[in-house]
Amino acid sequence: MQVTVLFVLTAAPLVKPIPFQACDPSVAGPDIFQRLIPMEAHTDSSLYRSEMILLSTLLQLYMYLSNICAKEYKKRNMVNL
Repeated sequence: MQVTVLFVLTAAPLVKPIPFQACDPSVAGPDIFQRLIPMEAHTDSSLYRSEMILLSTLLQLYMYLSNICAKEYKKRNMVNL
């Protein structure tokens, strides 16, 4: 038996989509990670990270200004020789 015609198959709707809010606690339930990583740990980590960025920026500024001062000092001492 030879098949000469292929039939077009269409998708069958098996389920009807229902819109919902994924963040709604009645749909998603309680946050399962709340007990594992408390919110205070997230806020403390964020505060630590921002303080480290500030300190790093201040250190870079200090090093930049130190280099400028050292170059200016060398330049002035070379003129006085």
